[in-house]
Amino acid sequence: MRVLVESQEIYKETTSKGTELSKQQVKMIGEGGPPVYFSVDAPQGKPYPHGEYTLSVRAFRSSRFGGLEVDPYRVQLLPAAAVRTRAVA
Repeated sequence: MRVLVESQEIYKETTSKGTELSKQQVKMIGEGGPPVYFSVDAPQGKPYPHGEYTLSVRAFRSSRFGGLEVDPYRVQLLPAAAVRTRAVA
């Protein structure tokens, strides 16, 4: 699974408690399926640079039914090149 950052555009979202969040839209490409667009928190309000990323392992958690799901509060993108380099080492 690859996550692509194609746009540096940041948009603001306000939570029900009035907290303002900086978000960025990204695209996930899996095997054989259509791309899935979703939003991630922009770290320190700055956009992720253009490029290819993967989701951090910390982004996943066990669901209440024992399945795997993404924790929306812990999504972090890691540069794909850095992940490949660590896997080879």
